[in-house]
Amino acid sequence: MVRPGDVLLVDWREPVSGGESNKSRPAVVVGSRVLSANATTLILVPVTTDSSVVLADFALNLTQTAGNGLRGDSFALAHLVTAATRSRVYGHIGAVTSEELGAVRALVHRALED
Repeated sequence: MVRPGDVLLVDWREPVSGGESNKSRPAVVVGSRVLSANATTLILVPVTTDSSVVLADFALNLTQTAGNGLRGDSFALAHLVTAATRSRVYGHIGAVTSEELGAVRALVHRALED
């Protein structure tokens, strides 16, 4: 069962549009517990190691740990929050801490504010 805070491997390739990612990358599940367990789509925040795409006010630095499964220190890109079908998910590598999940959700909220 998918839970908020899980770090999943997501295939973002085809079809893509505009500036969307066109590769596989990790993502943090930010949707609610009920939604993440039952919906056909997941609400995700993509994760990258590429600091050149980071908007500092909307990114959380995630340090690589055994618990989150990331391959290196990374950034959760809250301004790129998206929904993706479960069929794009091909792996579960870990989970962020509850504090990190709260921080990512707060940054998503900030990105949606006027």
